[in-house]
Amino acid sequence: MARHTRTSKDGSTRQAEQIMEIVANVMKKLQEDYVHVADFALRSAGASIVLSGTSLNYVSDSDNAPWYSFSLWNHSPGPEVILQPDVHPGNCWAFPGSKGSVMVKLARNIHPVAVTVQHIPITMSHDGHIKSALKDFEVYVRHTLNFRR
Repeated sequence: MARHTRTSKDGSTRQAEQIMEIVANVMKKLQEDYVHVADFALRSAGASIVLSGTSLNYVSDSDNAPWYSFSLWNHSPGPEVILQPDVHPGNCWAFPGSKGSVMVKLARNIHPVAVTVQHIPITMSHDGHIKSALKDFEVYVRHTLNFRR
């Protein structure tokens, strides 16, 4: 691909190239996983949600598409959304109340040394707050050889 540039007397072409390089580096960083460790709790890594150990979804009246007195579908994402690497506003799992639980079955046995939870920063929030973000969490390990859903 040929680049067409104009060189001015003050060297603004070099400055523009430096700015483009900085922007390219920032975009690359934004696309990377900032934790930089293996994520075993991804659907693409074979993880799945165990519904018997997971809270129900939060359902508001505005999420439903009613037909007479029947609810045809609910637009709220379920707990499976937490197994995706997509951390964007609105792409979250809501459950009723202030306490909930989720049971994740990993594809293989691991020896965890750390657990991370990702959430959007307040700067990405549409309404300027992240009050519903996870504040406290506990991790329990259940090791079984014959685990069935």
